[in-house]
Amino acid sequence: MTNFSTAIILEKRNPLKDKTYPVKLRVIIDRVTRYYSIEWEIADEKEPGKKVKQKYLTQAEFDKVEAPKAREPYKSVKQAFNDTEKKAKELLTVMKNPTFDQFKRLFTSKASGGGNVWKYYETYIAECKNENRLGTASSYECSRKSLNDLKGIETANFKQITPEWLRDYAKQMKTKGRSISTIGIYLRPLRSLFNTALRDKVITLDLYPFGNPKDGKYRIPKSKNNKRPLERSEIKALASYSGSPINEMYRDFFLLSYFLVGLNFMDLLTLKWKQLDGNVLQIIRKKTEHTTENDQKAIKLIVNDEALEIIKQYGNPAGVYIFEVVNMKDNPEQIRRKVQNFNRNTNQALKVIAKKLDLSKNISTVFARHSSASHGINTGSTLADIQQALGHKNITTTSNYISGLSEGATSLGNSLKLKETVPLMEPGTETAETQQQQGIETVPETVPVER
Repeated sequence: MTNFSTAIILEKRNPLKDKTYPVKLRVIIDRVTRYYSIEWEIADEKEPGKKVKQKYLTQAEFDKVEAPKAREPYKSVKQAFNDTEKKAKELLTVMKNPTFDQFKRLFTSKASGGGNVWKYYETYIAECKNENRLGTASSYECSRKSLNDLKGIETANFKQITPEWLRDYAKQMKTKGRSISTIGIYLRPLRSLFNTALRDKVITLDLYPFGNPKDGKYRIPKSKNNKRPLERSEIKALASYSGSPINEMYRDFFLLSYFLVGLNFMDLLTLKWKQLDGNVLQIIRKKTEHTTENDQKAIKLIVNDEALEIIKQYGNPAGVYIFEVVNMKDNPEQIRRKVQNFNRNTNQALKVIAKKLDLSKNISTVFARHSSASHGINTGSTLADIQQALGHKNITTTSNYISGLSEGATSLGNSLKLKETVPLMEPGTETAETQQQQGIETVPETVPVER
């Protein structure tokens, strides 16, 4: 059974200029302490009959509130403190295994019943930033902004968001020219928070608005996937392109992603030499590294000869990271920004190259993922090997990752080769060219347009 305790305290570490201090609720769960700001209402001295909110007291005022026989106005403040602590204890008591994240969501909810949607967004975004899941945090921030701009959710509770509410939001989005895909991107975070609210018992299942339209629920629209993989001949055309050196470099990183079964650029550009053992690359995808320890299974990929050639050309054997697009001094936000910049530049370069090669597709880095999977299947790799290498979920289980290398995995890596074998490169050898000789000298903010 989880042990907890609560108390109203005067937080004296950061006094204001008027020598008042914030009053906070102290919560201790299994010997770990957190503090939460509280506020209460008192009569406005300037306007009789009006109430004003208060969050600060002097030490003398706090002592009068806590006195055994407090008098007005301190008696009313003491009652507000008691009500606050009572609410906290009731929440902690009904929680089966209380956590601070869950407590914060419920305790700080400002809406009367149903849970404050904005607060749920705020809490989860803070959790993501604290765990350096900055991409997820950004997705939830965009979702929250869109919903608030069109529907206003700062004071909304979950009970107010009905299927009709969601349909009206989607209608307004379409009126503004937003695609079905964008609507889905913005609504999926909201659905996830609804699931959290269900677990918190803030709402009941009958109030859950998502589901089958035949049951009166709202189904998040799915866009048709119009992207199709590049033909193998088109990949070879990209590989044979000769022109701007900077565009060639970005093209090479697209090819490297293709050779590594569509490895996304966040994982690709943050690879470290210790992850590469001969021609075997071991990774835990950034998007899943914050799952529980038992769920973290490394993906092991075969690095074929052509991938090793690109690593040899652009890698820096003296560094920690294989590619010095990012460095050890970068914080998570800086890493994310640099990877996004590199990914954007790659997409711009691919469009320039595709135009020169007269390729009709609007090529981007995501095509590497689609193409490698398709070509692997076409050359005899099993669906299971490709699914595991991509880190996809199946119908009944959560993500499963390759924990050992089968013949199929080796076949998959080699099936993506475009030409004959090239010499291998061992990190740290004297023959390895340095970054300054042939590697990535700079990562410009934009790609020079090739005329």
